[in-house]
Amino acid sequence: MESEKCCDILKIISLVEDYTTEQERDSIRRAFYFAKKAHEGQKRKSGDDYFIHPFEVARILAETKLDPSTIIAGFLHDVLEDTEVVADEIKKEFGQDVLNIVEGVTKISDINQKKKEDEDAENLIKLFLSAVEGDIRILLVKLADRLHNMRTLKYLPKEKRVKIAQETIDIFAPLAKRLGISRAERELEDLSFKYLHPTLYREIYLKIRDIIRTQSEFLNEVKKTLERELGKQHIKASIEGRIKNIYSIYNKMIKKQKEISEIYDIVALRVITKGDNREDCYRVLGIVHALWRPIPERFKDYIASPKPNLYRSLHTTVVGPHGNPLEIQIRTQGMHDVAEYGIAAHWLYKEGKDVKKVGLERVKQVTVLRRIFELLQEKKTPKEVLADIKEDILAEEVYVFTPKGDLISLPKGATPVDFAYRIHTDIGHTCVGAKVNKQMVPLSYKLRSGEIVEIITSKRSTPSKDWLKFVKSAHARNKIKAWFKKQSKEENVKIGREILEKEVKRYGLSVNNILNIANLKKACEAFSVNDVDTLLSMVKQGEISPTSLLEKIVPEDVEAFWREKRELGVKEWGKIVKVEDGRAIQVKGADDHNLLIKFAPCNPIPGDPIIGYITRGRGISIHRKDCPNILNLREEEKERLIEVKWASNFVQSYPVKLNIEAFDRVGLLSDVMSVFSDKGISATHVNTFIEDKIAYIEVTFTIENINRLRAIIKDIQKVDGIRKVFRAKSLHIDKLRREG
Repeated sequence: MESEKCCDILKIISLVEDYTTEQERDSIRRAFYFAKKAHEGQKRKSGDDYFIHPFEVARILAETKLDPSTIIAGFLHDVLEDTEVVADEIKKEFGQDVLNIVEGVTKISDINQKKKEDEDAENLIKLFLSAVEGDIRILLVKLADRLHNMRTLKYLPKEKRVKIAQETIDIFAPLAKRLGISRAERELEDLSFKYLHPTLYREIYLKIRDIIRTQSEFLNEVKKTLERELGKQHIKASIEGRIKNIYSIYNKMIKKQKEISEIYDIVALRVITKGDNREDCYRVLGIVHALWRPIPERFKDYIASPKPNLYRSLHTTVVGPHGNPLEIQIRTQGMHDVAEYGIAAHWLYKEGKDVKKVGLERVKQVTVLRRIFELLQEKKTPKEVLADIKEDILAEEVYVFTPKGDLISLPKGATPVDFAYRIHTDIGHTCVGAKVNKQMVPLSYKLRSGEIVEIITSKRSTPSKDWLKFVKSAHARNKIKAWFKKQSKEENVKIGREILEKEVKRYGLSVNNILNIANLKKACEAFSVNDVDTLLSMVKQGEISPTSLLEKIVPEDVEAFWREKRELGVKEWGKIVKVEDGRAIQVKGADDHNLLIKFAPCNPIPGDPIIGYITRGRGISIHRKDCPNILNLREEEKERLIEVKWASNFVQSYPVKLNIEAFDRVGLLSDVMSVFSDKGISATHVNTFIEDKIAYIEVTFTIENINRLRAIIKDIQKVDGIRKVFRAKSLHIDKLRREG
């Protein structure tokens, strides 16, 4: 058998020998030679043969005890992207299951080649989707791929090293932690920290080395004492040292504002009992506490209450020999495997079982994947979804309990409202109060690990917009915003229907006959709108005029109505009054060229539904019908409203002011103004300012009609980073009242 110094297939075969068949091991050997031949002649940045990389990825997966298909995919994960091998060859040689994993990893990598910020975000979103909708093994191969790349990061240019290290510590290390793969998490954290803060890394590393030297004798004394007592009780267990990783020590120094000499859990002991009897763990705990005094508030039982990533263990801190504090962790071998490898631990692979199905069953137990799936359902851009995942799931966590003892993980800084929405959306919506450890607390209270949280609800209660000021989790924030968006839509639907009903009555038609569901659906098709509620909302927003809607439903009746109006002519509508900016108005029942008319600050433009308001001594003020000042008039003020309309034959160019909100970035203003120049429109005034990384742009320009304006708004909304585009708001209602 051929072997090489770095890439000896026997190294991998020895790792899987105890849980695979000879046929499966033969497939792994064939994958080794297949990938080796495919990558022949290719070199890495280090100058080494490229094949070293897929070999090491496969070895990481084998060390994790993953199934043969995943290990084979580790060998082949780059062949579709970097060699002449095609998918059919992989399927023929290794089967559809392996091909699915390889294609999943390749599709993710394809996006990353574009090296753009949006596409990097899309790359990561696709990775998460592969875990929660497809095959979790794609994610595990990608984690192994990232781990080996981090081990060889020194060969890349500094700028690229820093970028990859930052992405790793922001995304991949927290992801490994949430999946319970602590071995990968620790190594990814330390490697990232090494390249992001090399001086600090070296300083902490040297101090840890000194601490280990000084404590080695103390640890040996504790270990021997404990082994002797376990032997007396006939408890079979292994005892090993555990050294806190460098990045965790750094974080603790920052949070606790302590020197490294003040952190006493840098070195700990871990007792791993043989077999899988949890009772042995509690027996060991009793022995430990009988030997050394436990420190109050330093005991954690993660066996009775496992962490959301399935981690189980007993943690206790005792005052050991010579008065030295020492942390001791106690777990079974099975618990230890899960603690080290998390979701990947012993993939439950058995001959004849559907590995993918079994793996997905394990996935369902992992809270983090369910939470990622929920966020992926939000209709947002990849960058927005990724930001939510980083903030809500991959950030530092606190662990709190329900009154029934269930453990709930939340982002650090989370409040009872975040907790309520994590339990259930309806509990969040109806939350009115909270108790923490049986004491009432404000809803803005910041929860701490270990607290018991109880939510008080009321069926008559609804969310408050004030909650958005203090909720921490993206999950809660999105649910609250969705609730208010729904309420706003329902209000718009109601007002839109009322506007239509008034229009129908103005035409002298029957509301019940005209606004039935069949006619409204007919209008939806005519305006290419998905549903009736959206149609009615667009009427309220002025995006569809009630007259044009009725023209789609009952064109004959509308034509007959206006034929009669044309015959009446000036008898009903007054003479045209030309006003500023080329806009011209006719007022119902008025026949005076010198009639004083002005436009309200809501700035109606030809095509907008409009209404007149008779002021005291200052003529008629023209408003959009959806102007808040009009909608909020008191009953006695509504008597001063008068019908007006546009004189279409006088329509010229008129001024419009747009307000634009966007995420600030280089080239933003240039991209926005390109929309205007592409349309042949010159801005008469542009004003900008930036606050909290949000850019606010105000543009004034002239335009001929409302349809052209809508087209411009639509194109601006397509510009990268745009949050909102809207016309300048109207004056406050009190201003309108002063007009009278």
